[in-house]
Amino acid sequence: MKYVDLQLSGKCVKIMSVRISDHTLNRLAIVKAILAHGPVARSDLPSLTNLSAGLITQLTQTLVKANLVTETKDKNSRKGRPRLLLELSEAGAVVIGASIDGRGNLLTTFVSLAGRKLFETSGHFPLPKSLPDMAQHIGHTLDSAIVESGFSRERIA
Repeated sequence: MKYVDLQLSGKCVKIMSVRISDHTLNRLAIVKAILAHGPVARSDLPSLTNLSAGLITQLTQTLVKANLVTETKDKNSRKGRPRLLLELSEAGAVVIGASIDGRGNLLTTFVSLAGRKLFETSGHFPLPKSLPDMAQHIGHTLDSAIVESGFSRERIA
């Protein structure tokens, strides 16, 4: 692991630097393209992502198996086998966002990959004495929000 020094409010804080794999970046490119243009056919994804057709096929299969993407038949297909359109799955991963407002509240929002709000909660956020205190409080608040939301931890991306 690599650590990087970050200056924050005059204090030097060490943070962990993480490199995201090309595989993950490519899957993310596909998910972003489906979000922006979906439902979309696999054959349209190479031009939207600059990835090869073979890689698109391989990665979309893993996204479908992981229940992050769903396939539906194109109702407007002409003769022959109907095209399959890809959409982000509402039953797939859930993403958590958190924000602290100026009134001392921490808002936690759960959204689907498609961007639909699924659950939201807020609670008092006391002024932390240090960055580690802040991180610990945010961690406890997120743990509580996950329990309250009813989503399994496996479903949270």
